[in-house]
Amino acid sequence: MEAGLEFLDGLDIHFPQPAEPQYIGESLAHISKAVGERSIDSLSELPKMTDPRALVIMDTLTALASPAYNSSPELFLLVVLKQVELSLTHGNAADSAFAYSTYALVLCAVEERYDDGDAFGRLSIDLMERLNAQSFKAKIYLDVYLFVHHWKHPLRETLQPLLQAYRSGLDQGDLLFAALSAHVYCHHTLFSARYLPETAEEFTTYHTAIARLDQQAVLHWTEIFQQTVFNLMSRNEDPLTLSGTAFNEVDKAHLFKEENDKTVCFLYYFNKLILCCLFEAHDQALAHAQRAEEYLHSVMGIIHVPLCRFYAALTRLALAGAAEGAQREILLAEVDSYREQLRRWADSAPMNYAHKYLLVEAEVRRVLEESDKAELYYDRAVTLAAKNGYTHDEALANELAGRYYLGKGRLKIARLYLRDALYAYSRWGAEAKVQALQEKYGELLAVAEDYMVRPDPKALTRSSETPMHSLDLTSVLKVSQIIAGEIVLERLLDKVMNIVMENAGAQRGFLIRGDKEGRLCVEVKAELAAKTKKVFKAGPLETRNDLSAAIVHYVARTRKKVVLLDATNEGMFTADPYVLEHSPKSILCMPLSNRGQFTAVLYLENNLITDAFTPKHLELLNLLSSQMAVSIENAKLYVGLEERVAERTEQLNDKVEELSHAYETLKQTQSELEHANAKLERDKELLQELSSTDRLTKLYNRAKLEELFEYELNQSRRYDTPLSLIMVDLDHFKAVNDTYGHHTGDLVLKEMAAILTCSSRDSDAVARWGGEEFLILAPKTDIDHAAQLAEKIRAAVEAHTFPEVGKKTGSFGVACYREQDTLISLLQRADLAMYKAKKGGRNRVVVGREEIEA
Repeated sequence: MEAGLEFLDGLDIHFPQPAEPQYIGESLAHISKAVGERSIDSLSELPKMTDPRALVIMDTLTALASPAYNSSPELFLLVVLKQVELSLTHGNAADSAFAYSTYALVLCAVEERYDDGDAFGRLSIDLMERLNAQSFKAKIYLDVYLFVHHWKHPLRETLQPLLQAYRSGLDQGDLLFAALSAHVYCHHTLFSARYLPETAEEFTTYHTAIARLDQQAVLHWTEIFQQTVFNLMSRNEDPLTLSGTAFNEVDKAHLFKEENDKTVCFLYYFNKLILCCLFEAHDQALAHAQRAEEYLHSVMGIIHVPLCRFYAALTRLALAGAAEGAQREILLAEVDSYREQLRRWADSAPMNYAHKYLLVEAEVRRVLEESDKAELYYDRAVTLAAKNGYTHDEALANELAGRYYLGKGRLKIARLYLRDALYAYSRWGAEAKVQALQEKYGELLAVAEDYMVRPDPKALTRSSETPMHSLDLTSVLKVSQIIAGEIVLERLLDKVMNIVMENAGAQRGFLIRGDKEGRLCVEVKAELAAKTKKVFKAGPLETRNDLSAAIVHYVARTRKKVVLLDATNEGMFTADPYVLEHSPKSILCMPLSNRGQFTAVLYLENNLITDAFTPKHLELLNLLSSQMAVSIENAKLYVGLEERVAERTEQLNDKVEELSHAYETLKQTQSELEHANAKLERDKELLQELSSTDRLTKLYNRAKLEELFEYELNQSRRYDTPLSLIMVDLDHFKAVNDTYGHHTGDLVLKEMAAILTCSSRDSDAVARWGGEEFLILAPKTDIDHAAQLAEKIRAAVEAHTFPEVGKKTGSFGVACYREQDTLISLLQRADLAMYKAKKGGRNRVVVGREEIEA
């Protein structure tokens, strides 16, 4: 590094020694001046760097960056900022892409200029792709998706890019950044509230990978988080102690006492803070928060910073509620500084931080005894956490609200919040927290008619009140296709149970079918905590003691489903020996039928919580039940066919000619099945095409455009981006039909569709609205750019020679989405503009601006 600095001195590039922070401020000022009035996106258009001296300096600075990163972070920043300054002055080089990503890091972590940081992050990735600078991909992606992206976008969006960074690091031999990317992917998976057993599998996979890369420091960081996951999943007797199969804080105490690695010190105290906060060890949590905050500078800019502030604030507020005098004032004053930070982060990335800010606000109002505001903030925190998919924060917000109402003596409301907390922790997979809540609030959480309004306990079936569109129908279709695509019975039953267990909120599940003698037998048993365990030919149902045979027989006999939201206290099976002995909480048992013929019984249990099987779960199972039944019957036929062929083969073992014939028959049958399946797939594709496209032009039809509009409208509102609509009318089309006939008219419409498709952008949706009218939906396009697009298409139409009829023109109306618009109101404005074009002489574009519409 000394040789590199000396070489740069000879080129009049000087770095102050020591590289104190004030020099970083001066470098940032130089860069801001060099950017000037230019937009950040436009910097990707800078010319390619060709100056030989500048290129030599850039290469030397890149060589210095790695040793500087390890020995002097301040010098590292000065090196990279100098690269940014050179790029802005002399043009872009491959090294510039990495420099821009590090500058984006500084803007977010140091200056809190999140919009500019996000823009420079996009610039770095764009430039890397343009210049094919793949050797920098792992570094750039780690900079952007660890330090930058979460300040403006959902945290879970970082997961796939981080895996790409990991793979790129391996491909390029950049082992340190490969390991870092794998580590960050793991803890982002945890903080994105992914189901903890799945998170644990990811940690196990990438822990092994990091160990093979021999990156010991990164390995220790990963092990701390991995042990935290295990503690939450109840794999450790003491959830507050980071000692288990992944990490042992006693054996590894030297790591955070020697302080050679300040990051490992922070991560140890940070994870202890989270666990102590969640398990209400508030005094210990405060001590860990204070130690973590001493090392917070070692993780500047990453997700740990807002999370540390969040849990530290909740810890201090938990203690402030019982504190008095000066101690109370100190705790509240410390929280005040966090509140302002959380508010800024919530403004910048509400999808990640708004619910955290609101929950801290709710706790502040609780301590200050501002009940109305506290209750409002609790509800908003719960709602936003659920909306944005942060199940663990949804659970915590419900728990804190429940404690608040319990402190007020409002038991009915407290029960509701605590039950929702229990269910959310269960959905997250935090078994240790579920057990802790049950131990603390078991009596309160028990179902009692005094506190809960429940359905008729004699009712055995319950209908879903959730509308069909509340489900993700695309996901349902994919699941249905997975089931339909399997014809081997053993694999089919395994898939069916895996899908049901993953989507129905069950802990245990059984699939029961009748054997040749008509007896009910368990074919598959599945448990959420383990891989599916197959139990084939396990004997009659009555020989088993791990499910209610009475309920299964009732469902098989009556063909009615049984839904028990609290099996020990409701329904006609409260006296069933199995229920009395095992006290199951939630039971769902339903028949699977194909065209009215009984196929199987599906039996599910959840023994953690009551009310486990929600209307959404029931609706999903109802949607899939027919497909499951049909597929099971098809698989049975296939098994029967194989059995018959095998039996026939054995009988005719000595008749080679007949055996050959039977073999050919089997091949033919299999071929027919394959052809039938292929035809079914083609029919499905055709049906999907017919349902979404216009038969003549192959453009989207009216129904599909309405669907796309709803999606793009939601995107426009969510990200505050423009949305425009272009209405096109083919001029004098009636004369074409009258003069040349409808066949020629159809050819003209097809040609028109081709022109619209070729002239539009990939992101646009082109549809035939009816007759000779067409629509173009243009996302992320303001009215001026939409008008330019319309003019481009108009010119293409005018220049085209149509078959038989020659030249034609079109009239275009353009409108842009305004707040409170619907598709109808937007159409009306586009239609009005289009008719103004026709009245103005046709073959023109009219923009539906507000002054025109007035």
